[in-house]
Amino acid sequence: MSEAAPSDRKLEAIKIRREQRRATVREIWERMRDREGKLAYTTVLSLLRVMERKGLVGRELERLEQRIAAAKRRARRGGKGAAE
Repeated sequence: MSEAAPSDRKLEAIKIRREQRRATVREIWERMRDREGKLAYTTVLSLLRVMERKGLVGRELERLEQRIAAAKRRARRGGKGAAE
């Protein structure tokens, strides 16, 4: 079964992150709120956490801010097991 296409909000968050290379959750929220109108900060935070779990974005802790960056590519494992 294939994964569903990313939602409009996920695509918007990825677009903003690409424009800024790295952005705080607040910066992404502010840009999305400006475009969509009323939008809760926690909605964007939850969205970005789901995207992080799916490997669509990564997170870096910079001082006390979290910056959203491109996800680091995971190394593919060969068929011989995890011990390699």
